[in-house]
Amino acid sequence: MKSDLGRKRARLGEHVPDWKGYDAINYRETDLQVCRVLAGEAEKVRDRLAALIASASDLGEQHEDFSSALRQTARFKDDIQPDSADRQQARSLPSEHHEGLLDLDLAFVESVAALHSLIDRMEVAAGPKDRTAALTLYLEGLREADELLRKRERWFGDR
Repeated sequence: MKSDLGRKRARLGEHVPDWKGYDAINYRETDLQVCRVLAGEAEKVRDRLAALIASASDLGEQHEDFSSALRQTARFKDDIQPDSADRQQARSLPSEHHEGLLDLDLAFVESVAALHSLIDRMEVAAGPKDRTAALTLYLEGLREADELLRKRERWFGDR
């Protein structure tokens, strides 16, 4: 069990530079690290989607659907953005909660990373039908990432 926990910590550390872990003196610092990294990734996804919309001359009727996805992505990014004022209390996280939060954060990191792959699919779509299918998958991925964010908020209870 310990080695599995160590692998999970290492995997999250690959995505979050200088990740200290939840056994740090103040787990709020770790929360801020994770949120900053994920907000940055969500911003990159939003920028890629905006660039795709701007460069696609043949969106036609799909333009509004893509614009709506862009707005949803921007809201998602804003919701992740950490507010350090909410995290000023220095509290420790009981060690029995470390692995559960680690699992949740790994799923969250992976779901945000998967949005890049879904943008890739939109970029290579061969026509309106393929683009619509790719956009549908993207929106499902965005909903999944948002659900994980909401679970994370409930975990911390004060975001």
